[in-house]
This record gives sequence, structure tokens and C-alpha cells, in this order.
Amino acid sequence: MNMSIQPGFDSAMLKQVHGLIPDLEKSLGVAKDRVSVVWSPVTTQEGQAVNLQITDQGVSRSDNLTAHDFARQTRAFFRMSRLWDSVLAERERLITVRIRESLAEEKH
Repeated sequence: MNMSIQPGFDSAMLKQVHGLIPDLEKSLGVAKDRVSVVWSPVTTQEGQAVNLQITDQGVSRSDNLTAHDFARQTRAFFRMSRLWDSVLAERERLITVRIRESLAEEKH
């Protein structure tokens, strides 16, 4: 996994990010070797949060993980898995469009 942790995290939040990395790798499965991940500190209405951006073969999605998500590890795992599912769904959609375009070209 190509991972980047942006500067600006306080020590407690950085520790939480590092604690989530094994769960994220588990969520990514065999694709982890080709995926890029960026962790960035953000400020939300609820306070400091973490923006997680996952990019795979040109498709990128991001989501903010808040203190509420970190309070329960299963919630953070669910949010990361849902984000990864969103990346995969968009990749599938793009592949389907390319296939349809190729089939349409062959008919002409």
C-alpha cells in the first residue's frame, strides 16, 4: 500500500490513525499492493477529524472519520470498508462503460 500521512495531526489522533492501518489493510485485501491511501487532518463542526482518501487505478474517494468513529473500532472499520466499496463500485461502473463503448464501436 502506498500510504501518506499528512502533517498536522496531534499525537492522540496520529496514534488512532496508526491503529486503523491494519484494519484498512484487511479491508483492502489483495488490492492493498496497488492502492494509494492518504490520511489528512481536517477540522469539522465536531472537532478534529481524519480525512481518508483511497485511490485505486485512477478512482478516488474520501471520507472523514470523526472521534465518534474512533470510539468504536468496528464503526471505523465499517466506514473504511464502505469507502473502499465505493471505489470498487466506481471502477466497475467505468469498466462497464468502456465495454459498452467497445461493443458499440464493433457494431459500426
